[in-house]
Amino acid sequence: MAAKKVHIRVVTPTGVLVDDHVDLAIMRCITGDLGVMGGHESRSGVLDYGVLRLVKGSKERQVAVHGGLVKILKAEPTQLTILTDAAERSEKIDLERAKAKLSRSQSVISEKADDESAVSHAKVSQKKALVRIEVASVSAVSDAEWNEEGG
Repeated sequence: MAAKKVHIRVVTPTGVLVDDHVDLAIMRCITGDLGVMGGHESRSGVLDYGVLRLVKGSKERQVAVHGGLVKILKAEPTQLTILTDAAERSEKIDLERAKAKLSRSQSVISEKADDESAVSHAKVSQKKALVRIEVASVSAVSDAEWNEEGG
């Protein structure tokens, strides 16, 4: 008997970033991490900045997700839709640029502690940079490897 799958779609304002069937999806919500496998009950949630982990067989892909909404619909297969303003696959992230952004945001936080607006903006930039760095630091699985049967 084949394992139940999850049909996941990650949708941004510029289009669909992910449209795939996976065994497991793990994401960061504002209430904590949420794992979704086939047969998951219907629910919705609010995403935090974090890593979306997609597992297919023995392979894993990571996507940087910068907030948004998640909707899970119990069906066959389970439907998982993520709506986000920004998401990036690991191979599209410039690691050096993310590190530079982290450094700049940390400087603003320490140098402009009395400017609430600047610090608040810098903390958001810091969160985004940390997620990008985490995702970019993991070896990307090529499309050919990802789509192989038998994972």
